[in-house]
Amino acid sequence: MLFGIDEGNTSIKVVGYSHKSGRITGKIQKFSSPESFANEFPHHSDDEFLLCSTQEKSNSVVQFVQKKIRFNVDHIKSLPFSSRYTSRLGADRIAGVFGALREFTPPFLMISMGTCLTYNLVNSQKIFLGGAISPGLLIRLRSMHQFTGKLPPTPFDSISQIPDPLDTKKAMLNGTLEGILFELKGRITKHQKEHQGLQIILTGGDAHYFEKLMEMKIFVRPQLNFDGLYSLYKHVSL
Repeated sequence: MLFGIDEGNTSIKVVGYSHKSGRITGKIQKFSSPESFANEFPHHSDDEFLLCSTQEKSNSVVQFVQKKIRFNVDHIKSLPFSSRYTSRLGADRIAGVFGALREFTPPFLMISMGTCLTYNLVNSQKIFLGGAISPGLLIRLRSMHQFTGKLPPTPFDSISQIPDPLDTKKAMLNGTLEGILFELKGRITKHQKEHQGLQIILTGGDAHYFEKLMEMKIFVRPQLNFDGLYSLYKHVSL
């Protein structure tokens, strides 16, 4: 079977693709390490993989599936879209932007919400204009604990509304969630003034937390990197 691997900074996500249509089949599987991934996908299986990874090879699933990788975003020699970015784009941004271009008509701001918040702006001429990178939800919560003497560890699982800051942990959650929310709305407003008809797309593991909190028209596409990964594979194979 053909699988897509989206290997980020804190987890490894895997989906299966239909051989006929290329559509994603089943739910996203998550693994905390390359070793746990290898236990689920042993080397003697007949599986093949499309890879989008932000990890160095020594810390990557590549060491377990190198001979089974049918396509690796890092091996693309030239971008499949126009760009004004002056340094090499990460594999996750390439896959996400390409996936968004296949589904949405620019201009759009695609925001990947994972370990970091990564803003990806594409104008009406389909040119990638870069975008800011800032700390994500868990980094903000963990850093307050790790870099202070008494602020407690504050786990985060899910949320229906932002808590009032009536104790220390709730204050940390309130500051983190409202801080991200204010940042999102501020950047969106800034770019909307510059690009008429700008569409807003949220993707990544934390996107669904903010879907209802945003109170504006947005599109949530948690599997956008996987869609882009398969589309890139077919594009390069032509």
